Amino acid sequence: MGDDGQIPAESVKCTQTAEIFYFTSQDARDDAYNLMAGTAETGGSVYFAEGRNWFVVDYSEVGLGATDPETLDLSVLSEPLGTRFTEVK
Repeated sequence: MGDDGQIPAESVKCTQTAEIFYFTSQDARDDAYNLMAGTAETGGSVYFAEGRNWFVVDYSEVGLGATDPETLDLSVLSEPLGTRFTEVK
């Protein structure tokens, strides 16, 4: 987390359980990634499609308050964009 307790990255929600994060530094990327990956500890997997200074995360399997989670197949998104796809369990 940043000094003010916030993630030093900007994000935009795509669906109730998918979000894209933009960051300007490796530290900001690591903070955002670790926060989102940590949600997998509640059960389920968290999926990432990661570019150079951004990533899309799908946390539909862990819910995070979503009433009707919409799952995405980020591996399908990852391939044409040439990004790295990861799953955190």
